[in-house]
Amino acid sequence: MSFDQFIISRNLQKRIVYDEVFDKSHIFKPSFLVKQDPYTKIDVPFSTYKGYTYQGGISDHYPIILKLKTK
Repeated sequence: MSFDQFIISRNLQKRIVYDEVFDKSHIFKPSFLVKQDPYTKIDVPFSTYKGYTYQGGISDHYPIILKLKTK
């Protein structure tokens, strides 16, 4: 998996210590957000809808977290 993008303000960008940025990002994937695809046996996000059918999940993707070190 890869990250789409992180959007930050110009003010925050000026305060970031860049040697700490990219090794502190990750996908938040707790068990309550995961469902196993019955056909492929691969973990997938537990989405709210599958087509037009309500499943009761949270989202169709996992949240991403970025921890930054600032001045």
